[in-house]
Amino acid sequence: MKIDWGTVVVGLAILVVYGRMALIRGRKRRLERQALLEQKREAKKQKNRPHTPVAQPQPGIKITYEVVSWWLVGGGLLVTLAGIAMRYSALFPQAVQPYWWVVTAAGILLFAFSFR
Repeated sequence: MKIDWGTVVVGLAILVVYGRMALIRGRKRRLERQALLEQKREAKKQKNRPHTPVAQPQPGIKITYEVVSWWLVGGGLLVTLAGIAMRYSALFPQAVQPYWWVVTAAGILLFAFSFR
């Protein structure tokens, strides 16, 4: 497989997706830790009051991502597939085919920003 600038741009768009997912996950974990710490601080301040147990995190699977819009997810997927089809299909005009990477990267970035 020949690596050209289009492949590099699509690879960078994929790295942006993974970086954004890591940032979202890290932010949510940080907010959870801050909330737990705040509960512990409040419990220490209220020593004279009846003891309220501090909520412990539940073991198990946590969903750390939320979908902003399923329409954006579907649109990003369709645009990405259209870009891949531009690269490998003869259905598109010859003048448009060299720019497959623009459509593919746009679909990947659209997909990246459909999560929060």
